[in-house]
Amino acid sequence: MVYNIGQLEFKTKKAVVEYVRKIITKNGLGNIGIKHEDYNFFHNLIKNHSEYERKNGIGINEFVIQPNYIYPQHFEMRLVRTDNTTDTFSWRHCCEFKPRTHIENLTKAMREAISDTIQSFRKTQNTRLCNLCSYVSSDYTDFAVDHDKIPFQVLRDDFLKITKIIIPTVLGSKQLTNETIFNDNETEFKNDWKKYHDEKATFQILCRWCNSKKSNN
Repeated sequence: MVYNIGQLEFKTKKAVVEYVRKIITKNGLGNIGIKHEDYNFFHNLIKNHSEYERKNGIGINEFVIQPNYIYPQHFEMRLVRTDNTTDTFSWRHCCEFKPRTHIENLTKAMREAISDTIQSFRKTQNTRLCNLCSYVSSDYTDFAVDHDKIPFQVLRDDFLKITKIIIPTVLGSKQLTNETIFNDNETEFKNDWKKYHDEKATFQILCRWCNSKKSNN
């Protein structure tokens, strides 16, 4: 079994906990905004939360390391969304890789199903220039493909309302990465969703900071 935080791989959950604790201790009390070197790490970490969609909301602007209210000698994590709403989250919970809700897993499978479309668009674009702030960088990892006119979650929700195909309730996972995917017997639903998405979606290249602010996960 391999446990992932973004591109980082760990052989045990204990190794994940130790690594996260090391990052939190290194930073100490304070804010970790979208330009902070560890922002992406915490953004990938919270994606392992079993209630990621609810915690993430419209997007996360920054993470805050603060004293625990009951045990101030310990650290706890808080997030600040792009609409200034806040919420706490347990970083230890994120290290447990607990089963996600059905909509969380379905969303992940639907995202994976359109990954080839995203990559095809990326290859045709200047991936070193942000479409919003004109940020330029030679590091392609500074940029992401964003759903431009219609957010991904709107496309997802609209499709789920109109599809005549039974919505999958049991999903598969890739070997090694454990990424949520559709099973072979769910190909009809997957292809119908992909066709719907590709007909309606438009994209743009954003730097990771603009993409975080605009996030509609």
